[in-house]
Amino acid sequence: LDANGSVSITADDINYGSSDACGIANLSLSKTTFNCSNVGANTVTLTVTDVNGNSATANATVTVQDQIAPSVVTKNITIQLNAYGNATITPSDINNGSTDNCSISDLMLSKTSFDCSNVGTNTITLTVADVNGNSANANATVTVKDEVAPIAIAQNVSITLSGGTASVTAAAVNNGSSDACGIASMTLSKTNFNCSNIGSNTVTLTVTDVNGNSSSTSAIVNVIGAIPTVAISQGVQPGFTQGGAIVLTASSPTATSYVWSGGPSTAAYYVYATGTYSVTATNSYGCTVVGSYMVNYNAANLLSSYIIIGKEEVKLEDHVAVQNGGVGATKCDGEVEIEDYSTVTAAGTFVRAVDIEVESNSAATTKIFSAVPTSILPTFLYNPYCTSSSCSNGHHGSHGNGNCSHSHHSGCSHNSNNCSHSHHATSCSATCTNSHHATCNNRNNNSNNNKNIAQGATVTITDSIMGQVVIGKDAIVTFTSPRLYMKGLEIKEGARVNFVQCATVRVCNHVKMMKNSRFNTSTPTIVTLYIEKKLEVEDGSWVTANVYALEEIKIKGKNTAPTLMKGLYIAEEVEAEKYVNFTWNTNTTCTNGNYKSEFLADEQGLIKDYFEADLYPNPSNGVFNVRLLSSSTEAYQIDVYDMNGRLVDTKKFNDGGMIQEMEANYSDGMYLVRITQGENSKTIRLVKSN
Repeated sequence: LDANGSVSITADDINYGSSDACGIANLSLSKTTFNCSNVGANTVTLTVTDVNGNSATANATVTVQDQIAPSVVTKNITIQLNAYGNATITPSDINNGSTDNCSISDLMLSKTSFDCSNVGTNTITLTVADVNGNSANANATVTVKDEVAPIAIAQNVSITLSGGTASVTAAAVNNGSSDACGIASMTLSKTNFNCSNIGSNTVTLTVTDVNGNSSSTSAIVNVIGAIPTVAISQGVQPGFTQGGAIVLTASSPTATSYVWSGGPSTAAYYVYATGTYSVTATNSYGCTVVGSYMVNYNAANLLSSYIIIGKEEVKLEDHVAVQNGGVGATKCDGEVEIEDYSTVTAAGTFVRAVDIEVESNSAATTKIFSAVPTSILPTFLYNPYCTSSSCSNGHHGSHGNGNCSHSHHSGCSHNSNNCSHSHHATSCSATCTNSHHATCNNRNNNSNNNKNIAQGATVTITDSIMGQVVIGKDAIVTFTSPRLYMKGLEIKEGARVNFVQCATVRVCNHVKMMKNSRFNTSTPTIVTLYIEKKLEVEDGSWVTANVYALEEIKIKGKNTAPTLMKGLYIAEEVEAEKYVNFTWNTNTTCTNGNYKSEFLADEQGLIKDYFEADLYPNPSNGVFNVRLLSSSTEAYQIDVYDMNGRLVDTKKFNDGGMIQEMEANYSDGMYLVRITQGENSKTIRLVKSN
C-alpha cells in the first residue's frame, strides 16, 4: 500500500510465463486495485486470451502489505495537581492529529500519572500504532504545576516572661498545618515579646509549601508577666549606726532586685544630700518600674550624724578633737563649751545647741544655735534585773524630756523641746527635776553572781546576768553573750575587754575604765552600753562602743597618752577633759538599736517566760512611757485608775512594742497604772504633777 492506502497491479505483474502456440492476444486480471481492506492474501484470476479467441485462466495470490508507519503529531500541555497532589492525563491530551494511511488502532503514553515529585517539566512519549501493526512515536512536554495553597491551622499559646523577654516559635503555634506536597517553612508575624506585650497578642502564622504556595491564619499569644510597683520610704540609720545618712528603702510586693541610679543594687540606699533619688525595681519576670523620691537632707536632725550628745551640757576642755559628726545638746538651756585648743573642724562636723561657747584658741566650723531634737534620741534600755518593787522607779526619771519650764525665755517650747533661744542665751531657769539623782539604790537580782577577775588573768565569760564585774589589772576578759546585764563594771589599768559578737550591755550603776584599758578594740563588733548612772574613762584608754548614760560621761586623757573614743556618746552631761579624740564607728556588721522585742537570760541560758513592766518618767508632768518587757507578743492593755478606783484612761496595743507613750492629761495626784497581757498583769503607782 502507498501512503494513501492503495495500490494497483497489472496482469503482467501476475503473468508468470503464460503461452499459446498461435500467440497471446490479451491478458486480464479479475482484480487490479487494492486498499487497506485487502491487506493480506487476495486470490486473483489471470485470464489469457490468444489471438484466435481462445482463453484460459489460472489463479494467483496477491499479498497486500501495509508497511507505512503512522505519522505522530504531539502537543505540549500544562496540568495542575489536585489537593491530594495528584494529576493524570490520557493520550488524547497529547495527540495533536496523528494519522495513518490505513487507520490508527492505538495511542499510548509513556507516563499518564503525575504527583508532587513531577512538578516542573516532564518529557513523555506518545506511541501511535496502526491497524496493521506499524507504529511510531514522538515526544511532548508535560508541565506539572502545584498551585494549591497549604492548609494553615494555628493554636493559641501562653508564654512567660523571663528577664523581661519571651519568645515563641512558629512550630509552637502550628496546630497541624498541612500540604499535599509538603511544607517548606512556617513563619510568625511576631516572635519576640517584652513587658509591654503582657496579655493577649494577635499573631499571624504563615505556612509556605515546597512549591511557593502559602496561606495564613491568626492565633493569640498570651504573654504572662506583670509590671511591678515600687514604693520608697525614708528612714534613719538603725540604732546607733553612724555615718550621717538618711536611709531610703525601696519595697515592692513582687520585686526581686533593686538598682538605684548612681547607687547600690540593694533595697536600701544611704544618702547624704538633698536631691531626687530613683530606683529601678525588677520582678521575677524581669519587668521593671522606676520610682523616685525627693530627700531634704539635714544632717543635724539625724542621730547617725552625731558623735556626742549631752542633754544638758557638753564640755570639750583641753586639746579635744572631734574627727567626725556632730556635737550637740538637747535641752532648751543646753550648752556646748569648746575650750583650750579643742576643735570641731573636720569635714562634716558641726555643733548644735542653744548656747555654744568657743574660746578664741579653739574652733568649731559649723554652729547651729538650736537644741538637738529629742525625737532622734534612741530608747534607753534599762537593766530589768536592777529594779526593785520597793523603789518608786526613781532611776527612770525624766532623763530625756528636757521639758523645762522657763520664766524669762518665752521661746522655749515645753513639749517638743524645740527651743527657739537666741545664741546669746546663757541660762534657761529650768524647773526640771532629774530624778536619776534619787537616793533609791539599784538592786541587782543576781548580785551573788559577781565577777572578780584576777590581775593578769585571761578569762572567757559566758554568763549573761551578773552582779558587780571587776576586771583586774592587765587581765584579758572575753564576753560571749550578745546581751549582758550587770550591776556595775570596773576595768582596771591595762585590762582588755573583748567581745566575740555584737552585744548590748546594760549596767545598773557605774562603768569605770582605768588608765590604758582597752574596750572592744580587737574585733570588728558593735557594743552598746546602757548605763543607768555614769561612765568614767581615764587617760590612755581606747574605747570602741556606743554609750548611753543617764547621768554623765567623763573622759580624761594626757598629751602623752591620748584617749581614743570611737562610737556615739549620749548622757545628761558629757565632759572630755584633756587630749581626747572622738571618731565615728562606721562598722555595719550588726546593729544594736531599739530592739522590738528583748529577751532575758539566766545563768543556764534563756528565760522562756517573763513579764516585766515599768513607767517613766515618774512623776510625770504631761506624758509618760510604759515599758513592757515580755516573752509574749500578744496585745496588751494599759488601764489608769484614780485613787477612788475610777477608770480614767485605757489603751490597747496590738503591735507588741516595748515602749508605748501615754498622755497624762489628768488632774494632779496619784494614779494606779495597770499593765495587763494575757494572764500577767502589774500595777504601778504614777504621780501626776506639774
